Order: sequence, then structure tokens, then C-alpha cells
Amino acid sequence: MDPKELKVLVLHNSYLKFGAEDLVFQSETEGLKKAGIKVLTYNFSNKDFTELPTLKKFSALKSNVSTETIVSGIIASENPDLIHIHNPYFQIPIRLYQTIHKLGVPIVQTLHNLRMVCPKISLWRNGRDCKKCPKSGSYLPSVVHKCYRNSYKDSAGMALFLRNFKRGGFEEMISTFITLSDRHKELLLKNGFKGKNLVVKPHFIPDEFQVPEKPKKLDQLLFAGRYSEEKGILQLIEAWKAEKRNSHLILVGQGPLEEDVKKEISSNNPNKTTMLEHMTREEILMLMQESGALVVPSLLEEPFGLVNIESLSVGTPILASKKGAMRQLIREGKSGMFFNPEDQRSILKTLRFHDEQPEVFREMGNYAKANIDPIYRESPNIRALIKIYSDTLSLD
Repeated sequence: MDPKELKVLVLHNSYLKFGAEDLVFQSETEGLKKAGIKVLTYNFSNKDFTELPTLKKFSALKSNVSTETIVSGIIASENPDLIHIHNPYFQIPIRLYQTIHKLGVPIVQTLHNLRMVCPKISLWRNGRDCKKCPKSGSYLPSVVHKCYRNSYKDSAGMALFLRNFKRGGFEEMISTFITLSDRHKELLLKNGFKGKNLVVKPHFIPDEFQVPEKPKKLDQLLFAGRYSEEKGILQLIEAWKAEKRNSHLILVGQGPLEEDVKKEISSNNPNKTTMLEHMTREEILMLMQESGALVVPSLLEEPFGLVNIESLSVGTPILASKKGAMRQLIREGKSGMFFNPEDQRSILKTLRFHDEQPEVFREMGNYAKANIDPIYRESPNIRALIKIYSDTLSLD
């Protein structure tokens, strides 16, 4: 089939707060339209789900008559060649997948995280790696430990939703799974995911992505992320405070450790540290562009990280933990540097290098911007997505 003749239905469910998955859904559908693909979209929302009575919520975790009626109607009237699904939680339950499968429409599923093997998505709990769910073959440990929203009820809901997927044949019904990096794919398979035909296609920077260039503040370091244990924010602050520095650390984010972060930066801190709140994405990107480096001290095996390719694309190198997809994104000594986030000496060594040789980071930033992999740009990435669609149709 000529790709220009493709008709694709893209489904997505939004959480209550706009996030990276929503951005990817929007960027990909717009990119496909610009490439001449006929794209139909339907965006469900968890706002509708939260308004359901408790008993109906639990029932909807398996079957949601409203969403099934909407999608079945679109399939009947539009006859799409395939359906691409992004985030299913919670308005796209397993019964809808079964309905689509019975109608003979191939499904492409983007796995945006590790949720299918870990309800908490991090394979991390209480300061260490946690593989209890994949090792037991059950999501029950996530309920016992309140892994989803620190709530027994919410954790039970997520566990039931995922169990319905596993028992309902989700892994067998999907024609193609899209993962975000080689490490993402590896972590899924290593932790019990049984899906077939996993391909790698990362997220990308849209063509209209433009950030006004400002003079670089090479002595400025930026952390932009979630204030949570697994993101390594407290380890970064501890190392930052350990020695007098010439640099300025700016923190942008929110999360459960927000009060702890405020307390830590205001106590026995000899260095310039600023904590900013309520910034728009555009403001964060402008701050990123002028910074000497982005610091990513994550303790996790991150599957990807949109903020990382945004940083490289605006010419800001990355100081990061050598974990997960970071090893694929960063060329050490060229577009960034690695450190061990669990070893303060390693963090200190990296921070000292930045203090002592800030001009090196200008060179790294120039290299990062000039040499970012084309797959992180819109046109090559959308071509890769269209090829995934074509290959999927040839399988079916």
C-alpha cells in the first residue's frame, strides 16, 4: 500500500494533568498529517473516569461501553487501515482491544513507560530496585506496597486494570509494540513482558520547536524534573552543598519531595541555589537553552526522557547518571558526562570539572546541537513511524 493512502485511527487517554504522553500524541498526529497521512483521532480523558461511582469505576477497568461504542462507530464509518493506541489508562480497557481485534483491524501500541511490568513504572521502591511484580507474575505486591499514588484503592485499581490486560490477551492481540529505546525494550522483555514484534522508535522534537537563543551562562546548572526519591534530587543537593562552588544551580519541578528540597537548599548551603515554581514549558526550555548543562541524577533505568533530547537540541550538554536510555542518548565527553548518582565522590568529581572548565561545556553544547541523531527530528521520525505502519500491515 502507498503510505499516502493510509488511514490511521490514533487513540489516546489523557491523565488529569497534561504530560509528556499528551505532547507525544499531539506531535505525532500533527507530523503524520503534514506527511500526507489521513489521521483520525479520539482523545479520551480520565476526567470522565474520575466522575464515575466507585463500583462503576472498577467495572470500567475491564469494559467501558461508552468508549467501545465510540470506537466501534468510528471503525464502522471510517474503516481505518490500522489503529495506533498511546496511553490506555484508564478509558481504553481490555474489552476495547478485544473488540478492535475481532473486527480485524491491526493495532500498533506505543509503550510510553514500564507500566506493563511495574504499576509504579519505575521498577523502584524504598530506595532500591524492585522486581516483585515481574518475579511473582502478579501485580498484588504493588497493592500491598501502595505503589500507585500511595493508595491501596488506587493501587488495586491499577493492578486490576493491568491484570485484565494480561489475562485478556493484550500481548497477543497487538501487531506491533513501539518502545522508546533499546534499553526500554530490553527492560520490558527482561521483566516478563511477552509481547511480540517490539520495535524501537523514540520521541522527537517537532519542526516548529524554536527557542530564542540567549548568551550562555556557563556557570549555570539546571535540574528540570520531578522531586521524587528515584530521580536522585536529594543526592544531587547533598553533593552540591558539600563544597564551595562557582556555579549556580537552578531547580525546576514539583513532586512529593518538594518540601524536603526546600529544606535542604536552605540549610547549611554555601552555594547559590534557586528553586523556581510554576514555570511553563516554554519558560523551562528558554532556561535550558541558556544553561551551561542539564543535570539528570536519576537513580532509575529511565526508558527515555523527552527533556534530554530537548536539552541536546538547544545546545545544552547533559551531566547524567549512566543508566537506562541515557547511555544511548549521550556521547561521553562529546555531548555530556556520566556519573554514579549513588556515589557522592562521582557526583563531586563531575561538579568540580564543571566548576573548573566551564568553557568545555560550550564546546559540548555546540557538538550536541550539531550532532543530535536525525531520528530525534520530526521528518525522519515520522518516516520511521509510517514504515512501522506499513510493516505492520504486511504482517497482517
